[in-house]
Amino acid sequence: MKKSWILFFLVSAIFLSLSHNLWGNTFTDWPELTLRPEDILEVTFTFPLDASSLREDTVWVSEHESGEIPLAVRVTVTGEDPRKLQVFPLEERWPAGKTYYLFLGSGLRSQEGVPLGKPVRLSFRVLAPEGAEPPAASEPAPSHVATGPGEVLQAAARALDALDFAALRELLSSNLRQSLEGDPAVSEEEARKVAQALREARKLEVSSDEAFYEMTVDGVTYPITLKREGEEWKIERF
Repeated sequence: MKKSWILFFLVSAIFLSLSHNLWGNTFTDWPELTLRPEDILEVTFTFPLDASSLREDTVWVSEHESGEIPLAVRVTVTGEDPRKLQVFPLEERWPAGKTYYLFLGSGLRSQEGVPLGKPVRLSFRVLAPEGAEPPAASEPAPSHVATGPGEVLQAAARALDALDFAALRELLSSNLRQSLEGDPAVSEEEARKVAQALREARKLEVSSDEAFYEMTVDGVTYPITLKREGEEWKIERF
């Protein structure tokens, strides 16, 4: 396997202690990388990493930009240079022609015990093998389609920010749409409050066809339920 790496100079100021945020929406985005299917994803820090801090909530890979539904990967700190973090696909090759996201949670620590701080998200695109047939062209997906429950909530927040209730309806389940009549009677300020609450919604549980979150507006906590309808996640209750 060949290595594809990114060198990020983590100066002392970046190893700040911030509150832990696993599925939060305030990741620092690093520039996208391009890998071949046989490449190793390698991240080099300026400080040696504490290998015991490598956990499912500190280093994970997902097909979704929200970090939902992590993929099975193998993560190691190299013995020769503990500054280097390597991420391997379990099948020895990354599936070609797709984009993935590497997430580094705030609980990742240096050997001195100092946490990473603000979580990081790094997208990487895996090239198709040379000579492979390009995928057949298809119609672009509608802008409201989101592939994970967290992404649906972010799309709903954007719709509320824009007071675009037609776009919001497209994100609701068929049952919920049928129970609503007309646009909600909310002010712009109220819509912004709900939008912010959706962005900061806390994930409680996610299964293959149902997801549970909760959000807080003006000190009151409200449950959110999402369900799969075919290939898409839809908001069933909020």
